[in-house]
Amino acid sequence: MILQSGCRFAVAPHFHLAADWPRRLLVGAGLEEVDDGFFPAHSWRAPTTDELPLLLRASDGPARSEELEACVTLFQLPGHLRSEWWQLLGQAAAVLGDEPLPGFDAFMDRVGEFLAFKRLPLPAYARCEVVVSDPGRRSASAGALRCNLAPWAPWPFAEEDAWPRLWGGINLGDEDTSVVLINLSCQELDAELCRRFPNQSAPSTVGELAGRFLRCCSDYPPVRLILGPGDGYRLPRGGLILAGYPAGKQETDVLLFVSHGGRQPA
Repeated sequence: MILQSGCRFAVAPHFHLAADWPRRLLVGAGLEEVDDGFFPAHSWRAPTTDELPLLLRASDGPARSEELEACVTLFQLPGHLRSEWWQLLGQAAAVLGDEPLPGFDAFMDRVGEFLAFKRLPLPAYARCEVVVSDPGRRSASAGALRCNLAPWAPWPFAEEDAWPRLWGGINLGDEDTSVVLINLSCQELDAELCRRFPNQSAPSTVGELAGRFLRCCSDYPPVRLILGPGDGYRLPRGGLILAGYPAGKQETDVLLFVSHGGRQPA
């Protein structure tokens, strides 16, 4: 199956970041199932000259806000915040188990202030967590592709913000890492399934929609976004299937994930 036009990639406004998209973006050869989870096959290539326009926002003129809402937007934390993170870890070396990391909330306040200053604010009632993972680990619970929207959310959904979803992530490590995604929104996943399998019953939840696409369209090429140290990404509205991809790393993967908590009770 060939790559389709779907969500695009763009550098967030007000960030002086060299995207170098031909280096940052890779196209995969499909998906494979391992232990009931779906993962990208370990085969990657640079996008062709025909594929790059399908992946990138047209650069003619400033982007409209609604256009950027539909993009995976790339941003970067400044060096002083990354240094603060590692100082925080050094000071908290004695913290064991599941105890909260002292100073983490204050650190996230400063991250939030910086992103708000750059007009890329964190969502209200954001939930933030740091995930540390072994780059060699691969199982259904580590690195499997899944939708960033709550799997129990009804499909089609009328109010996306009523349900928890992953807003984005930031590479807090000292070497490159990657995130792999299917560049089709939930609505586009549904349309592709209807095109291929017109007689199938409609999925009733987001999790069922994503799982059906991964099983039935495993030949669809995933897209890999390479994140340098301090690089972050914000996901578009509409839901995307994605997963972290630490293959090729020598050091432990350290990722900060930010989630939208869904509608809060009045």
